[in-house]
Amino acid sequence: MRVYGFDQDGKTTNRTWYTALTPPIWPWMQECDPAAAERVAACRKAAEEIGAHLDRLSRDA
Repeated sequence: MRVYGFDQDGKTTNRTWYTALTPPIWPWMQECDPAAAERVAACRKAAEEIGAHLDRLSRDA
């Protein structure tokens, strides 16, 4: 999973975006708990759709 963050120093107008990845547990999860892996995949898909929707809305605003 990829996470996005935003940081802004209160004293400046600089803005910093950053991303991070979770540890690569996907192959282990698929092997050890396929049902959980399917739920995680569904959550990831929903989060990406919401992220795309928020991106469109913020651009329109």
